[in-house]
Amino acid sequence: MPKNRIGSAPKPSNAALAEPTSKPSANTVSPATHAPPTAAKAALSPAQSPDSFVYVSGSTVTPTDTKHEEAFWFAPHVYMRMVGPMGRRGPIGMYGPLGTAGPVGSWAWNPSRYITGTLGWEDPQKALTKDGGPLSKDGPLGEHGPLGEMMDATVSNPYQPGGMYAVLGPWGVLGALGPLGPLGPVGAHGFSSTKQGDYVDKDGNVQRTIRTQWSLTEAKDWDLVEDYSEKRARELPDNDTSFLVEGSIARTELSDTYRFRSKVDQYVSVLVLPELATAACFPHLRFRGAEEAAQKAMANPFAAAQEMWTAGLKAYDDFDVEILNGEGKVVARSNLLGGADWIHIKVPADTELQARVKLRNSLHPSDKPYRLFVVGSNSATVDPAALPTPWEVIDKKTE
Repeated sequence: MPKNRIGSAPKPSNAALAEPTSKPSANTVSPATHAPPTAAKAALSPAQSPDSFVYVSGSTVTPTDTKHEEAFWFAPHVYMRMVGPMGRRGPIGMYGPLGTAGPVGSWAWNPSRYITGTLGWEDPQKALTKDGGPLSKDGPLGEHGPLGEMMDATVSNPYQPGGMYAVLGPWGVLGALGPLGPLGPVGAHGFSSTKQGDYVDKDGNVQRTIRTQWSLTEAKDWDLVEDYSEKRARELPDNDTSFLVEGSIARTELSDTYRFRSKVDQYVSVLVLPELATAACFPHLRFRGAEEAAQKAMANPFAAAQEMWTAGLKAYDDFDVEILNGEGKVVARSNLLGGADWIHIKVPADTELQARVKLRNSLHPSDKPYRLFVVGSNSATVDPAALPTPWEVIDKKTE
């Protein structure tokens, strides 16, 4: 376990930037390799592009994968269930805190609309920080917070950067560096946001980073997590790895692509969620009522199951997400049918990538809104070769 998780960018790990075990043919993607990647032949400097990326995603951690079950509750078939931790009704699904009903968004009930969407409060924020607030050394961005060395022993390997379930961990989309933390739209930075999603200070200057105290003797710079409009996210020439986008796609033939660049050697978590979802977790109970649905299920179980399946399909849009390199080649993807699509990928410093959102399925004629989350671990690195992770390797030159 490395001692310096958050700090200067380390050199890429040879094991992390591994070569594929076999060369795929043109226009194909190699299947998931469940063994850890082998060591590369030569070290790569941070400025160079590796021959391949290694990643874990919703498509590589499947419900039927039983090859890496260190414990029952860490087994993919448990985590990936519909109501499991990584299912579409779990914490990273559309009914979780990152969904439409959560604290972040542009709807009237989203608290972020009032915390950063109206007036700035920089002066109260400074006073709050002096009193040990969220941006102080005693907060979640300090050395004693969830990102510090003292917490390493309390975080299981699958949730560490590079782990199988890292998207759920302290460095993932739900953690302190994500949109729900002090750097995001409901954060304690005190900046107000424009309609396009940029944070501005009291003088009207756009702010992309903020400096906080990591310890008594050390300060760190962090990327703020902006809630961009689709137009603003597309036009940004130098977007970082900490942002979310509220966009929409009209039909299945279309897709949206957003560029971002990693400043340091890090892991980046990407998640796409549909905004269109019913308020109830079980649509058939909402439409017919619990008592009537229970009676129907007892009288005709097959018809009840068919109705629940049909109502569930109409309850949400299904999006997939892909990561492309600077040349537009696919290097990672998650394309679950009806699941929460996410990618956790190792990215070298000064590497430009693109996140592409694709509409897989929809059963209504109106626009299909979605939310795309991109959260970097900010130099937090773990050698994936030491973790039992079902990594998938895709050759950048073949697709």
